[in-house]
Amino acid sequence: MARSTCAAAPICLLSGNRGFLARKSNLSGLCLLRPWLYISVARAYKNAMRSVLLAGLLVVGVSASAQEPVIKRSAPMTMTGEIVDISCYKSKGVAGGTGAAHVDCAKICILQKDAAVGILTDGDGLYRIWGAAAKDKYAKLQPFIGQAVEITGTEVILSNNYDLRSFDLQTVKRTGK
Repeated sequence: MARSTCAAAPICLLSGNRGFLARKSNLSGLCLLRPWLYISVARAYKNAMRSVLLAGLLVVGVSASAQEPVIKRSAPMTMTGEIVDISCYKSKGVAGGTGAAHVDCAKICILQKDAAVGILTDGDGLYRIWGAAAKDKYAKLQPFIGQAVEITGTEVILSNNYDLRSFDLQTVKRTGK
């Protein structure tokens, strides 16, 4: 193919909505249409805005799912028990996952592995601590790990957590046990 006869450039855009690139050929000055991949500026802008909108919705969706929606909330109640690291309690049992000997391991699991914290009650079993007390890696509860406490709050049933009961903690205090 010889040089183009077009003085401006060898490739020119045709007007219209078809989005074709036209390339000048040296055959008697005709423009030959080639259906190359061409996206107009308006379409490229629209696609970019769709991507930005999709990314924004994804971020909002992830942040909204950080706290599960509550299906049901009980009346306020008080429970006594021991604050434990749930993952260690489930894997090691009562002997290895509770008590003062396990406090350091539980704090490491909570701070480094984002383990959940719960209360092993005297009679009702294990509850995962949920809500405001769970913020900042359970900072409010870390001084109470491995100790007998009395907590007040409400039992909550969450939409995506049926294997473990959850408790929305309001207050916590040490007991004399």
